[in-house]
Amino acid sequence: MREGACPQQARAVRVAICSLGDFPDGAVFPDPELRASVLAPIGGAHSATAVVSLDPEGALEWIRWLAGGQAVQGEEALRRFCSGAGTLAHHALQGLGGGAVEVEAPSLHEAPLVQTLLGTHAPPDTAVLSAELALASEGGSLPLCFYVLMDAKILGALAGALR
Repeated sequence: MREGACPQQARAVRVAICSLGDFPDGAVFPDPELRASVLAPIGGAHSATAVVSLDPEGALEWIRWLAGGQAVQGEEALRRFCSGAGTLAHHALQGLGGGAVEVEAPSLHEAPLVQTLLGTHAPPDTAVLSAELALASEGGSLPLCFYVLMDAKILGALAGALR
């Protein structure tokens, strides 16, 4: 990836749906297990939790993209990472079902992904939409995983609206 390049688009490489109780089987699950993930509670028309997850090196690269190639550290890097993940979650959910989507205070979690998702305390029958995305820019692409945890009925209605 060319330094200073900002993501221009995201392309879904793989998509899967399973219940949280069946996670990680049946889901897009990354390797290595230790991830830099941002949890973004979603309010508005469709209550959900979005998770944007990258390996630690990918997270640092994405922060460089978001900073226009500038070196940022500490609180500024954390702010950019959480803000970028919140923006990605907002656009993805807006594209899925329209309606008002409000991202509420995204927060960083550096832990195994299963621990991060189970830490939401969502019930085992919660639907998990998982996707491996490639963020593309003029200089290359960056892989990340994107998850949405929501009530199965809401996810079903959204999927039906896409037909």
